Amino acid sequence: MADNEKLVVSAGFLIKSADDKYLIVKPFGGSTKGWGIPKGKRDKNESIFDAAVRETYEETALHIDGNKSVEHYESEPFFHYTVDTTEGGTKKKFLKHVYVFRAYATKDIETYPFKCLTFLEDGRPEIEKYEWVSLEEAYEKVVKSQKGIFEFLINYKKTNEAGYKS
Repeated sequence: MADNEKLVVSAGFLIKSADDKYLIVKPFGGSTKGWGIPKGKRDKNESIFDAAVRETYEETALHIDGNKSVEHYESEPFFHYTVDTTEGGTKKKFLKHVYVFRAYATKDIETYPFKCLTFLEDGRPEIEKYEWVSLEEAYEKVVKSQKGIFEFLINYKKTNEAGYKS
């Protein structure tokens, strides 16, 4: 990376419910305005894991590391991708690194009151909608840059169900 290039790191959680559904969110703002996992940019001097926890909390009000609706979580990312993006209205392009962690929810998650705690300049919450979907539905709905997350899991599921054949 050249000295004048900006390193952008984003992190979030893929949250799986007890009945094999995945939480996706639809933001009001942002450059894509499409469905995806709760995630966002890492703050200066913040660890990638802490950024994922904070961003998930800000977008859903769900405490990953201290909520009865989360059975357990992984503190190491299970998926990483990069995406070309632009900054705000500047048109300056850069590569963003996105780290995805996993959390597994209890049945209590079905009654969890998701709420976005961050707001856009016009006063709307950053997140417009929340939805629980299957792997296949998530793959169809999420933005192009996140399809790889669900494709990886779909392929793993198919391979695992097929068993090993020599």
